[in-house]
Amino acid sequence: SNGVLIEGEYTEHTRIQPIRHTLNIYVNDKFVKRALFDKSSNNWQRWMYQGERLNLEKGENTITYKVDDNNNGEVQFDYFAVDKL
Repeated sequence: SNGVLIEGEYTEHTRIQPIRHTLNIYVNDKFVKRALFDKSSNNWQRWMYQGERLNLEKGENTITYKVDDNNNGEVQFDYFAVDKL
């Protein structure tokens, strides 16, 4: 996320196409949470939107979704946005 003007809690929104998988979220290289993507439909033609609350610092921030050893990733991202709460 580039150009956060006010430090605080933000919601990032992603458009994804998973079934039921987990990924770890890092902000500025620090682990913040494990995200569960749970799409009830097994139809890969339908996308879903999901949001996570993240604390961001003023200025430039790097948000990373990562498959670590404790994850079962395989999430396809199509869209990513960040909004101030």
